[in-house]
Amino acid sequence: MSEVKKGTVKFFNGSYGFIAPSDEGKDIYFHKSSINIGAKSVSEKQEVEYEIGETDRGPVASNVSPQ
Repeated sequence: MSEVKKGTVKFFNGSYGFIAPSDEGKDIYFHKSSINIGAKSVSEKQEVEYEIGETDRGPVASNVSPQ
């Protein structure tokens, strides 16, 4: 299981967005399908927890959970 990270939603348009990690690394892309089922959505400036997954295009956030 991946390490759980924390960050803040920097941008979200209803389909995809970016999370600014708390550790000040590069912004992480996420798709709405990565938001945990119990949460209907997330909003900009909302704090979230997430895991890092890898794709052929680079890192992505998975299991995004609002705080």
